[in-house]
Amino acid sequence: MEELVEDLVEDLVEFSGGSTVALRTGGPTGPNSGKTDDEIQVWISYESQDRNSLQTGTTTTVFRMLPTETIADVKLRVQAKKGWFASQQRLSFGDMELEDAKTIELVARAAGVAEEAGEGEESNHVHLTVRLADIMNVKIKTLQGETTLSAQPETTTVREIKEAVSLMNGYLPDHQHVFLEGKMLEDNKALAEVSPLSRSPIVHVLVKRTTKVKILPNSGNEFELSISAAETVESLKRRIEVAEGIPALTHRVVHNGQYLPETASLADYGVDKDSVLVLEPIGKHGRLVPEGSEELENVDRSLQNCVKMLQQAQAGFDVHMAPCLASAGTGGAYFLLGPRGNKVAVFKPEDEEPNAENNPRGRSQPVGIPGSAGREGLRKGTLPGEGASREFAAYILDHDNFARVPPTAMVCLKQTSNKKYASVTDWNGSQGKRGSIQTFVPYESDCEEMGISQFSRQGVHRIAVLDIRLANTDRNGSNVLVRREAEGEWSLTPIDHGYCLPGSLSDICFDWIYWPQASQPFDQEVRDYIANLDEEKDLEKLKMHGINLRPECQLVFRVCNILLRLGLQKGLSAYDIGNIMCRQTLQQSILEKMSHHALKKLTKGRIQGTGKLQLHELDHRSSELYLEEITQQMKTYMKEVFDEDEV
Repeated sequence: MEELVEDLVEDLVEFSGGSTVALRTGGPTGPNSGKTDDEIQVWISYESQDRNSLQTGTTTTVFRMLPTETIADVKLRVQAKKGWFASQQRLSFGDMELEDAKTIELVARAAGVAEEAGEGEESNHVHLTVRLADIMNVKIKTLQGETTLSAQPETTTVREIKEAVSLMNGYLPDHQHVFLEGKMLEDNKALAEVSPLSRSPIVHVLVKRTTKVKILPNSGNEFELSISAAETVESLKRRIEVAEGIPALTHRVVHNGQYLPETASLADYGVDKDSVLVLEPIGKHGRLVPEGSEELENVDRSLQNCVKMLQQAQAGFDVHMAPCLASAGTGGAYFLLGPRGNKVAVFKPEDEEPNAENNPRGRSQPVGIPGSAGREGLRKGTLPGEGASREFAAYILDHDNFARVPPTAMVCLKQTSNKKYASVTDWNGSQGKRGSIQTFVPYESDCEEMGISQFSRQGVHRIAVLDIRLANTDRNGSNVLVRREAEGEWSLTPIDHGYCLPGSLSDICFDWIYWPQASQPFDQEVRDYIANLDEEKDLEKLKMHGINLRPECQLVFRVCNILLRLGLQKGLSAYDIGNIMCRQTLQQSILEKMSHHALKKLTKGRIQGTGKLQLHELDHRSSELYLEEITQQMKTYMKEVFDEDEV
């Protein structure tokens, strides 16, 4: 039988005329063979080359396999033994390529080879071949370690090897030199020309050596950092943040008076060992502000809880984890994945909101004049493109994380030059998509899927206070997440605040108004929290973070905070206040009617035919008069309805 196998290998190599792998099922089953009756032995023969003598020969490897194992199993055995990629192997019998699902036993029977074991017994052997050129892979060694590249040696060039290294490690192709066995390879050479097909080559990639540059912060001592020629501004800032604690999101790199783009290579801008790089802090709208200023400190504090989330999202991009569009919702909302594939954040681009030009769910409208009917959001008083900043505003205004709004920031998510991998930068970036990024919160359910009686009174009240302050037009059970804490209690996390802070009182809506907890009185902690609120300081805080609300949105915010404060003084519940703000039918809400009368009073004296004033038409003086009038109407209404001593 052994002689038969040797003859088989010789015939097969001679027939194929090239490097092959031969597989034969069958073989001796005697007591010395080590093979059981229910096993089939598979011989794999291939050409190999001695590294010293460069002479070729035939090597044979034997596997014991069960008849029920498949061609795919054979490929995996070959991959485990020889390191050849199973996805690139093609096993054939004659001119027929074998399918992965076929079992070894079926292949042997289908071969139809003359019976060898004796009369009446079915043959169970077959000869299979595979070209090594079809399964070739290349090991690449760089300063950052070793990796493997699947390649078709007949077409893959040295230049393509360099480009692959660039994608993996960021080294520019022109800054690399490729060597094989001590010989530098030309870019236009194919691997088939420079490497024997009978083995996988090891390619050494050399990159220009690193150098040191001086980094000069806006304040503090200068320091040196080693960089490579392929270093980008973005990667440099991240390294500085790790080494010196200077936030990457709030600083820009300046060289010779020029701001360097995030994706720019330092070498492309002439950065060398004699260069000095300046780190300048970024203020709102991209304006530079002095280090240590109150404005910058406020920005830094608001982002402190977001740093970990941003770092995890960037780490995911670095290992090519692509954003995933959420299945639910009306706008573009993308899950950002960490390096292990876990959800770490939710990104909502400004240009993919409902009625925005790039909405991915068929809710886009042509770009028009902001504020026109064709560009209004899904709620009255909202505009497409404002939702992202409203998400950020809700987090900023949730003082001490009272309502548990997840950490949120404004960022720019952009593609790198290869258009495959993304990066997270500050939201003042000129490239990529601007939008909000919010920490992903694991949850077990939402309020629509659970019995509301299980929720704590304080948990509901905290969200109610937030919604009243921000005039939320989209608070429903599906955007309040529920999770069981270690103590066994259910915690509530409010999300989706893109329709907060509108410029109208018409669409305010709270689902919690019908929950029993809303009718219960506020406890002392909630009362103290409301008493310390200051809407004017809140508006200033938003401006410090680059959020300038439209004048009518500021008015609505002031009105709702005044109502909350007066309601607290009168001992009103969240239900009582919500009942004033929300419509119960198609008719105007009580608060809308108050606003209508206040505007009507301001309209007196206007030229006949000009119509009633609208919120967006009020100037500074008219706004003050409007607030005075609607405040008086609130007091009158509460006295008439809730003061039992005076009816």
